[in-house]
Amino acid sequence: MTPELLETTRAGLVDELVTRSFGYPAGRRFFEDFPVWGSPEVERLGLIDHGKLISHVGIRKCEMQTSKGPERVALIGAVATDERHRGRGFSSFLLQEALRRIEAAGCTWSLLWGSEHEFYAKQGFRLEGTQWRFLISDLSVPVSGLQSTPPLEGMNERIWSALLARKSGIRFQRSDRDWVFAHRSVRWLSFAEPFSYVAYERGMDLKHIVHEAGGDPTGIQKLLYYLYLECPIAQVIGTESELERMGFHTRDGYRENLCLARPMKSGSAWNPEFWVSGLSAC
Repeated sequence: MTPELLETTRAGLVDELVTRSFGYPAGRRFFEDFPVWGSPEVERLGLIDHGKLISHVGIRKCEMQTSKGPERVALIGAVATDERHRGRGFSSFLLQEALRRIEAAGCTWSLLWGSEHEFYAKQGFRLEGTQWRFLISDLSVPVSGLQSTPPLEGMNERIWSALLARKSGIRFQRSDRDWVFAHRSVRWLSFAEPFSYVAYERGMDLKHIVHEAGGDPTGIQKLLYYLYLECPIAQVIGTESELERMGFHTRDGYRENLCLARPMKSGSAWNPEFWVSGLSAC
């Protein structure tokens, strides 16, 4: 069986397969959480049997921002095989083809997220990177004075401009706009003056979690407090420096690995500057 590059017109096959394979509840779809895999900005490798998609691996080639300039990396996601065809090596076959294409494109690292660590270790992936996780209740500033008028709801052009301008993590391109705006499970909150924003939740993976934040630190604190009042168990994830800027202290947080990663050249060392936010992780 030969891998087939699925064009945008056939992306619905991916949504159907991954929604079923990942156990989404009735009425929910994978593309609602990860619309990037339906966009023209990615490659979708699939195996087709009698017109039905039975296995899939997605590739998103992008640039990681570092102090030495952008570095070409690839994000892998939407890895799924129909349950009736599992155990036959289809995901491994497609993953190997994806890695071949990633290496040919000059990417230095491949990154992915998944719980099947043993499976991915056989393909050369290992746990790398660091992110920090805090309860919003760990915010070090007094809660008095954080009350504010309700924030603006929804993604807007000012938030998008801020995402384009950020200096760390995966670089957003203007061509990413459509899939970023297409998220149905991300809740955006913002203040116009002083400008600040946060993104809350992203489907099943980031339930009750703030995974994007930017702008005025005091404004961010007020947005976090607003979410805390709604959900006292809400959390926030990010880099150590970003979270310290918001008012968190490392001693109160939980340190965890960022992702599974595979160097495309043997012996390459992980760059501690690498970061992938929740909106880019796939």
